[in-house]
Order: sequence, then C-alpha cells, then structure tokens
Amino acid sequence: MPVTAAQPATPAKFDFDRARLDRIYAVDRLQQEVLHIIQQYPPYIYYSTIPLIAPGKTNPGVTDFSDPDWTTWVEMPILNSCPYIQAVLASLDCRKTSVRLLRLEPGSIVKEHTDPTLNLDFRQQVRLHVPVFTHERVEFWLNGAIVPFQPGELWYLRFSDPHSVYNNCPTERIHLSIDVVVNDWV
Repeated sequence: MPVTAAQPATPAKFDFDRARLDRIYAVDRLQQEVLHIIQQYPPYIYYSTIPLIAPGKTNPGVTDFSDPDWTTWVEMPILNSCPYIQAVLASLDCRKTSVRLLRLEPGSIVKEHTDPTLNLDFRQQVRLHVPVFTHERVEFWLNGAIVPFQPGELWYLRFSDPHSVYNNCPTERIHLSIDVVVNDWV
C-alpha cells in the first residue's frame, strides 16, 4: 500500500505571524514512528532534540549560518525506518534543511527567545512545525498569543518574533520541526 502523507484541510489563513497550512497528517502513524525513534535515545532532562536531517560537512567559504548552503544536509540513519515521516517530508514541495524532533518534558519551559532568520521576510528559510504529541495544557506563545496547535497539523510561524513554550501537562510534548528553503511553493 503506498504511503500517503497528508489529507487536505481547510485553506491556510495567514495572520501576521502564523498560519495553519492546508495539510493534516495521520497522527497515529506519526506517533507510532516517533515512539519507535525515541526508544532508541537515552532519557533526557528538560529539553531534547533528535536530528532526522542534520548538518554534515561545512561548505568552504560560507560564513553565514542562515544561508541554507552553509553545510551539506545529511539524513540520519534513523529516518530510514520512518516511511511516514519520509512521506510527510516528501509532501512539502521544497528543499528541507534541518529536520528534528523537539521534545519538552512535563513541567518544563522554553524561555522566550527569537530565531532571527526564520521568517518569510528574510526569504531564505522558514520553520514549519507538525505537533505529534501535545496536550491542551501545552502553551506555545508567539507575540503574546497562544498558537492553538493540534496533533497532525502543519504550521508556519514567524520564529524571528518572540516565542516560548510552557509544558503544563503530565506528558511529554513532541513536535516535528522542519526547516525549509523558501521557494514559490512555500
């Protein structure tokens, strides 16, 4: 049976700093593959990232890390055992750079910060998020307002703006974070 990544959702509605895009992914399949991945990693405290596509060898002469060509991007071997996550990535008609699972343990926070180069105005790279494990008591704040993430949704956020996360629930929060190079599709 072929792997189909996304079901159509309602068209994207862009606010000034966020948009739930028109893709919804199968939560059960994402969760199954993510559970398989995290079982292969040691326990962590507070916050953890698991790279699925990571920097390889730095390219000579490139000094700006916001440039998507500052390094070669290498698929980690664990990604080979995740056909659905591969299908999610293939459903995005653009070049992917850093792809990670972002984990936040229960009761933890990510303090307010900015990622200065991750927005459409900068026009090189943006970060997309797919919540995999989340809860109604997880608060993801962007510009003083909560982003209403639901598992399986695809989101664009302007991460150059102030954002923070509060995991106020008894379970781990995990998102699939996908940095992509801006093109006409994006």
